[in-house]
Amino acid sequence: MADTFARTRSPPRPCSPGTKNPAGCPFTGGQAAFLRNWSYVWSDAQDTSTSKVAGKVGVTKLPVFPGGTSTACLGGYQFGMNAASTKKSASIDFLTWMSSPATQLKWATQLGLAPSRPSVYDQPALAQSNPFMVSLRNIFTGGTPRPKTPKYSQISLAIQAGCPPPWRRATCSRT
Repeated sequence: MADTFARTRSPPRPCSPGTKNPAGCPFTGGQAAFLRNWSYVWSDAQDTSTSKVAGKVGVTKLPVFPGGTSTACLGGYQFGMNAASTKKSASIDFLTWMSSPATQLKWATQLGLAPSRPSVYDQPALAQSNPFMVSLRNIFTGGTPRPKTPKYSQISLAIQAGCPPPWRRATCSRT
């Protein structure tokens, strides 16, 4: 991939400016070999009217070195309630509904969002609509936490800013 970028000096472009899915569009357009952790792109990738990779996409766990264990960062739906809420009972009802297995199944089958509840992976409707998700149960339920810091977003942005894109063939700065 770095050779292609070095030769063409052009990274894959999104489908259109301001696209809602800047990573998925180059992938479904056949311009990216890999796409990590974007379960909702599956249905787009299978749409023969818009995808150049329909019927050619596979999903698997991350590779590891011999003796290692494949893992991914823990995810989830990150629901919360403001501690100062004056509608705590209604908020709890809403959060309970949003995180219920039935709602997560609906989100998984209709939106392609991977469930955070293990029981949803056993549902036949999930296997029918997004068969690849069933194989990801152990990955999603056996993930590892991201580094514990209140500054995770800032740290992530600093790493991204310090590491050039692969087509530049440079290494990360040590600032």
